[in-house]
Amino acid sequence: MNRESSKKMFNPIEWLSWLYGKLFTNHTILSYFLIPTIFSIVGLVIGLAMWATAIDKYHAEHSPMPAFASPVIPGAERPSVSSGETAITTKDKSPAIIGEGNSVNYNEPARTQKSNSKPPK
Repeated sequence: MNRESSKKMFNPIEWLSWLYGKLFTNHTILSYFLIPTIFSIVGLVIGLAMWATAIDKYHAEHSPMPAFASPVIPGAERPSVSSGETAITTKDKSPAIIGEGNSVNYNEPARTQKSNSKPPK
């Protein structure tokens, strides 16, 4: 194989001119629409395959966080109850749900009376 024939083999313009000569010699306007459409579809399929491969690679390299783990926020600390105190939800005026076993009691918070004053206009 000489150098000139190897240049023709790897030149895409040679391939396209051969394709035009075989299929579209008498249909030039059709070739203006059909060939770019075919190239677009092939490019879309190749692009989507590459994108799916990239997604799979990302998921393989980055294991998902467990569902039970909560994110750690720097500077945020859990509130602590000082010794001897109980949490606010266990006091008598708590709006929390209190109950034992299967019985549940709903305690409502104390209601304050609204004053009859009119809001400013």
